[in-house]
Amino acid sequence: MWINFLSKFKSYKLYLVIAVLLGVFVRFYGLDIQGLWFDELVVIFPAIYKNLDMLQALLLNDLHPPLYPLFLYSWITTLGGSEILIRLPSAIAGVLAIVFMYLFSKTIFNKYIATSSTILIALSSAAIVYSQEARNYSFVLLFSTISTLYWLDLLKKIDNSEISQKELIIYWFICIFTSYLHYFGAAFIFFQLVYLLIASLHVKRHIKEMLFFILMFACTFLPWLFTQYSYIKVVNSEQFWISKPDITSISLLLDFIFNKKLIIFLLIPILISVIKKELFIEIKQTNLRSPIIALLYLALFPVLVIFLISQTVPVFYPRYFIVILSPVYLLIPILISLNPFFIGIKNTIYIFIISLASFLLFLFVPGNNILDNNKTFYQPYKQQWREASKYVMDNYAENTAIFVDRHPFMYSYYFDKFQKYQGKINIIEYKFSITEDNLYEISKKFDTVFFFSTFSNISENMKSSLKKACNEDKENDFTGIFVHKCSLNKSQKP
Repeated sequence: MWINFLSKFKSYKLYLVIAVLLGVFVRFYGLDIQGLWFDELVVIFPAIYKNLDMLQALLLNDLHPPLYPLFLYSWITTLGGSEILIRLPSAIAGVLAIVFMYLFSKTIFNKYIATSSTILIALSSAAIVYSQEARNYSFVLLFSTISTLYWLDLLKKIDNSEISQKELIIYWFICIFTSYLHYFGAAFIFFQLVYLLIASLHVKRHIKEMLFFILMFACTFLPWLFTQYSYIKVVNSEQFWISKPDITSISLLLDFIFNKKLIIFLLIPILISVIKKELFIEIKQTNLRSPIIALLYLALFPVLVIFLISQTVPVFYPRYFIVILSPVYLLIPILISLNPFFIGIKNTIYIFIISLASFLLFLFVPGNNILDNNKTFYQPYKQQWREASKYVMDNYAENTAIFVDRHPFMYSYYFDKFQKYQGKINIIEYKFSITEDNLYEISKKFDTVFFFSTFSNISENMKSSLKKACNEDKENDFTGIFVHKCSLNKSQKP
């Protein structure tokens, strides 16, 4: 009914403009509503304090390749380190992903498929979340979008002599940028190159060019991968934080791609096409260079392979699959359009309605945020380092110490921002356990101490020790950061 009513508005541009304006607005609005959290603070610290030694240590020991930290270092040292400025590049990358999705896809597909795909990426909750974080994922989405569309264009040209050296050089740069942003970006490019080689072998054209291209790509990325041997060892050990995936992991991935409460509405037209065998007929009539075959491969095959690999080496985590969002968002309207009822403007309207519903649920209804099941997007769902640090600085005085459970340097950004006490701030690292004996020794130097715990709440033994050694023991929970304020009892010995 709604589709028939809205289809009276024939122009696809109306739905495109509404979705893009909403997508752009929500990427820029409220960049500083959420305070910077652990992963962001780690990557910005070298730039905030212009510490090249820390930057080098970060590049060699971080989970991710070096391109984003290097870029962010240059950005912050040039333009400044406010929360908005730190996150602004991610928002810009998120908007560019929308722009490139439309501009490139309309040269490959018809205007309705291009518009529907753009609506999906513009209103995607995953794309929005990482457009507001100072992390590499928004850039990964941007370059995976560009690489996917460029890859589809190369597949169209592979059975003739249209592929030029200039096009391959441009694609090489896109591949390198994508790979040096994230290891899943490199895996994503690997799957693209394998498919290009198979397609060239199938038509017996451009085989030498493809083999040479793969060799050049390997020569520019594998040397970096070899420097990360220590990280690879951690991934292969039982110490790595990602667990072995199961069916729940697939459910989380589907929710990451599109709201799990609404994804069934996208699948219904596709399932009808399957029942009527329209999908199988379409696949049977196409070849390896067909966008539908290529996108099915690029959307599904990496997930299957990484799921199987992760049974031994667990690396399957939903946000890493941000690389497949673009092929999925291109594939969905193509598959829906196989149903005769959803051709043309009806395809665009149907996807617009469901995407808009998902978008509104994500922003305003608790339980629809991909990062926290009990919050909306504009409620504090991350660790509140900013609020915790402000609380401590507002209560900091002479003879005060701050005990933190890891990485003392991490606290400098907000402590420096909120510091009211003129003098050195005493930040001391502790190893998750403070006994009554420790507290007695501490009381000889300090009157008040604050304990930060960022993994989970402190142990019961430590709580008992605080209760005995403190005149006042006040616990504050800042969304996953626990701060204990202890006014020490100097007269009581353990």
